[in-house]
Amino acid sequence: MTSKGSMKRKEATIDHQTIDHVRRDDVKEGYSQVLTPENAPLRDLAVGRLRLDKRIGGYQGETGDRETLLHILVGQCKIETAGPSGKQKFDRLGERPDVFSGLPTSVVLGPQTKYSVSAISRTTDIAIASVPGLQRSAKGLPAVIRPQDVAVHQIGESHFIRTVREVIGGEGPAARLRAGETLNPTGLWSSWPHHDFDANAELAPRFEEVFLYFTKPRSGWGIQRRDGLYCNLQPVDDVIVVRNGDAAILPLGNHPVVAGVDSQLLYVWFYISPIPKVYSKWAEDVGGYA
Repeated sequence: MTSKGSMKRKEATIDHQTIDHVRRDDVKEGYSQVLTPENAPLRDLAVGRLRLDKRIGGYQGETGDRETLLHILVGQCKIETAGPSGKQKFDRLGERPDVFSGLPTSVVLGPQTKYSVSAISRTTDIAIASVPGLQRSAKGLPAVIRPQDVAVHQIGESHFIRTVREVIGGEGPAARLRAGETLNPTGLWSSWPHHDFDANAELAPRFEEVFLYFTKPRSGWGIQRRDGLYCNLQPVDDVIVVRNGDAAILPLGNHPVVAGVDSQLLYVWFYISPIPKVYSKWAEDVGGYA
């Protein structure tokens, strides 16, 4: 008997003009598009990187119709906003010398918001993720998520134990976007036990997820397995080597990832789904996205 998931795989068509794994060997100054609906099998989710040097100056952006997350990876900055709730200024945000040293600071912006970012430390590196907003997307925004606001989960056991830092969960403050960080100790796995893909295949058109990978040491590596469907119903069944600064799209389905034998691996995840992840003692996705 053929499962629904298998049937959809056979019917899906592949768009060879898109990419689903981006290598980032050299960090560029300013804003860089990473994975977006314009260059990848994504419909709503867009992810970029903003690198600022204190000597060069700041960056100005506008959210348009999108709710937007400024996730400070490294360094300290000042962010000023002007939107439906008026003008606000947030000074000295961020305090990490690297992503492995402590919890992150993030700022959630609503639609129709102009913002500027100025580096306070010598360099500041920020991941920017956004999705089209809902009617309630601007409620209570902008909002700062400080390290003490991040929910930390110790998940799994044995060879798949890891730490999950939940920045935006189902309780908000973003209406659609979910975000966090997962830290894999050397040689250990995460995103395991596997997602229940066949039971949730009908959710694929509404599920999108992107990982940004970082390693310690910087020369380190990890291995990412991907088996499922992207939101355009494009099937994927592969294994990729991921290195510091890489980004990849994850399908609805199975996507376990392991840190290299000489590396710690941290990945920042951004996703949208009609139903939230469930965190428990044993797995970050018990029974899939239900």
